[in-house]
Amino acid sequence: MKIQKQPNMWSCLPTAFAMVLDIPVNQVIQEIGHDGSEITWPELIEPFKRRSFHLQEMSKVCLSKNLNITVIESKIERRVMLPIYNKGFLQEMSKDYPSENVGCDCFAFKEEDDSIFLNQCLLKYNGVIISGGLHAAAWSASEQLVYNPSGEVHVLSEVGCFLIVK
Repeated sequence: MKIQKQPNMWSCLPTAFAMVLDIPVNQVIQEIGHDGSEITWPELIEPFKRRSFHLQEMSKVCLSKNLNITVIESKIERRVMLPIYNKGFLQEMSKDYPSENVGCDCFAFKEEDDSIFLNQCLLKYNGVIISGGLHAAAWSASEQLVYNPSGEVHVLSEVGCFLIVK
């Protein structure tokens, strides 16, 4: 993977994807069709006032190259809520999956499963790491390094969400 520096403070997402795709960030921005600079929320501070970029725009770029994005969250919601119309149906549906929650409106998942799965994905796949919901950086699985669009290469410190590009 080659380091690329984001052209401005609102373009970490296309820059991170450019590094993973091994193409210039300007090419990603050109394929998207805008540079993210439009001021759409003037009451906010920089860079939040800018249009910036959305993950769906990155999906279009990846799909044009026959690649997909798979989202791996570092911590999923601990419960999946199900619409309950018939408690008997839920009990019947869950009889093969013993749980202390049978008969209520949720199934529990183990938090440690999230970490194990995330770590397995980080060992195997290149992608984009979103940290704190506000910053994107490229991830090299072979090197186990983060390629930050600020121009730095460093070890992993935080993962809010991992976007596998494959």
